[in-house]
Amino acid sequence: MAYAWRRCMPSMAGLFVVAATGLAIAIGCGVPVVPLLGWATGIVFIQWAIAPYIIEWVIPAQVIPHDGTEYLANERVGAIVARRCRDAGVPLVRLGIVDDWVPNAFTFGHSKKYARLWITRGLLIGLDDAELDAVVCHELGHVRNRDFQLMTIASLVPAALYFIAVGLLHAASDDDEDADDEGGGLVFLVAALAAFILYFVSELLLLSLSRAR
Repeated sequence: MAYAWRRCMPSMAGLFVVAATGLAIAIGCGVPVVPLLGWATGIVFIQWAIAPYIIEWVIPAQVIPHDGTEYLANERVGAIVARRCRDAGVPLVRLGIVDDWVPNAFTFGHSKKYARLWITRGLLIGLDDAELDAVVCHELGHVRNRDFQLMTIASLVPAALYFIAVGLLHAASDDDEDADDEGGGLVFLVAALAAFILYFVSELLLLSLSRAR
């Protein structure tokens, strides 16, 4: 786990730097950042709240019921997932089998308690027990390490930088209409361009963090 965190540190440090730089630009230009941060937080929270239900709707799966300790179906993956959940110290995930022949598996959800693990038929058919066990361990690692919450918090940075850039563009437009402050609009425009560049950099850093996790 310590090695995993070390791999994440460059991306997390980069996100912190670009976030601090964007906030400094906005504050230096006199743009109110509190409402912009509020908008960014609200959008990210809504995405976090509804994303699992959208995924379940877009990628339907046959959910295997469980009694809290074992899955109540004759699926070999159920025994593997139940054992690995116990090993990881997490509640049994909501396990779904997707009728798709493309080998794939992924986790999603709000927290450990409400995590989902979707596995395709193609993966179940193509892997033996040892290989399937390795895939399950990998996916449950996301649950155990709270990657849902970490990526949600990290995604606040690009969202905030986007709204800061938009706010600076509005400030540039408003300043251009003020004839008494010639040249001020150009300053806001340059600041907005810098904020947009920081936004794109933060998106790349977010992808890097996701890959490291």
